[in-house]
Amino acid sequence: SIASRTAAAGLAIDEMIDLTYDLPGKYHKNAKYWVHRHNIRDLRKLKDSNNSYYWADPISAGLAPTFLGYSVVEANDLPSDEIYFGDIKKAYWLGDRKQMTVKLSQDTETAFTKDQTAIRVVERIAGNVVLPQAIRCLNGI
Repeated sequence: SIASRTAAAGLAIDEMIDLTYDLPGKYHKNAKYWVHRHNIRDLRKLKDSNNSYYWADPISAGLAPTFLGYSVVEANDLPSDEIYFGDIKKAYWLGDRKQMTVKLSQDTETAFTKDQTAIRVVERIAGNVVLPQAIRCLNGI
């Protein structure tokens, strides 16, 4: 299972620093924060003692914003009380559960008269945590 820590005082900079350093150093090179939109709003508000934000907007189109020097990915499928940090490519794998199927249909009279073809593509995939050491979770935000 993924190692986690519970936020003691909501979303605070100390909690984020602890989350970052909970991850073993060998996974930091490709690590990112995976954050629900509600927490992105709060991350953007965190400041240092000089009143400077820890959040940095991307310097050019196509790049991700950063927080504490690491990319931030908006992941709204996550619960809004959790933030993940780690190398997701090592921690979580996706794979085919069933081979993709493609079906074509022109069997109805209306499809024929309107020159239509129906295409149905079905793909089933599954995911699994394969290396829990490569990711950490901050919960209870």
